[in-house]
Amino acid sequence: MRKKIIVVLCLLLLVCAALYTGWWFVIVGIVKSQIKENPDIQITHIGGFPGPMVIEGSFSATRLWQDQPQKIIVPEFTLRGFPIQILDATLTLPKGLFVEGTLDREIWALDQLEIKGPLPLDFPQVVDQAAMTAWRDAGGHLTLNHFSFAKGDLKAEGAGTLTLDQALQPSGLINARISGHIEYLNFLVTKGMV
Repeated sequence: MRKKIIVVLCLLLLVCAALYTGWWFVIVGIVKSQIKENPDIQITHIGGFPGPMVIEGSFSATRLWQDQPQKIIVPEFTLRGFPIQILDATLTLPKGLFVEGTLDREIWALDQLEIKGPLPLDFPQVVDQAAMTAWRDAGGHLTLNHFSFAKGDLKAEGAGTLTLDQALQPSGLINARISGHIEYLNFLVTKGMV
């Protein structure tokens, strides 16, 4: 009797392992096909089996800001996590991000960024006024279980929740520890921003 129970348990374990493996690779296939639809994302690696999915790559896109084209560049990113909305994923930009165009790159850049929280699977594929308004009106929000960023002497880390206000500007509650803000304000004074 004991032998039969062990055999049944082993078979159940094999079936669960096969189902998990199949699910994992189906999800990778879906992610790859969605990424192929977005020419702004360049993927260098997708892997991580049997643990969390790891996607590495870069991002470069031109968007209009006050009717002027601006190029948003993320030289390198890593997204690590299971593609399930209730589980945390971590997005790391070890080389930060910056904007090229008519905006001042020294102001519109970050040296480093990391965000940890559940994936917003309801986030619009197209980022325009109508899509973002609909997302916000449907209760769309970003939960940041942890974030950190650095820009020169300015460093911050914390957690919170963000959504969009009526003017589609970020709104929410963030608790953060910030250092280097005096130096950053002095920097903004030299740039004529303050």
